[in-house]
Amino acid sequence: MRKRIDVEIISDKWAPSDAAYREKGVLFDSGKVISIDDIGGLSVYELAYMKSDNLAVVEESKAIDYGRDLLINLILGGK
Repeated sequence: MRKRIDVEIISDKWAPSDAAYREKGVLFDSGKVISIDDIGGLSVYELAYMKSDNLAVVEESKAIDYGRDLLINLILGGK
């Protein structure tokens, strides 16, 4: 399953703890989230939890280092 979602990013480095910073993204069955910022930059995270049906929460400190193969595998198979 792939699902289009809003992504709320929690960070203790660049935002106050009560600030909600959101991007658009895709949630995969594997619990991975691709987040896309306003200028098209991609980040990959492990899902922390779902705040609602269409709002995923991720932690900036748990971003996944990714390469071309991971992105292709997510797009093709969601893993």
